[in-house]
Amino acid sequence: GGGAGHLVHGPYLPIEVEGRFCAALSYLTRASPKTFAGNLEVAVSRVDGNGPQGDFRTLARVDLASTNGRMGEAYVEFDTHGLRGMLLEFRVYVEAGVVMNAYHIRTWKGGPGASRWPTLHALEGSSAQRLTPHGALHAL
Repeated sequence: GGGAGHLVHGPYLPIEVEGRFCAALSYLTRASPKTFAGNLEVAVSRVDGNGPQGDFRTLARVDLASTNGRMGEAYVEFDTHGLRGMLLEFRVYVEAGVVMNAYHIRTWKGGPGASRWPTLHALEGSSAQRLTPHGALHAL
């Protein structure tokens, strides 16, 4: 592994639907003595007209553990209420000396009338393989 930095950033998706969402990153790291590999971050920004991108905000962040060659998944929850029209971005930051492959990020919207983070509560005690996403990146 090389120096620390972002392995993935983007895409910049305009937020069209306000609500509570979850995202899952599938990734793996090569064998490493480090337990902390990096993090997955959900951020928003704004572009006014043809001006520069600004008003950057971090909505959520979750640490990524080293997987030592096995597939891993990390889940993060975020809320887009009041952010319609802003640009949504996913970032995967990797620690120095860690070799990571990021495969894909899935997103889905929490159900109406459920608990604060209904999708993540469903994960407790269940296998990630049994989850079916209720949306995709383009649905945001």
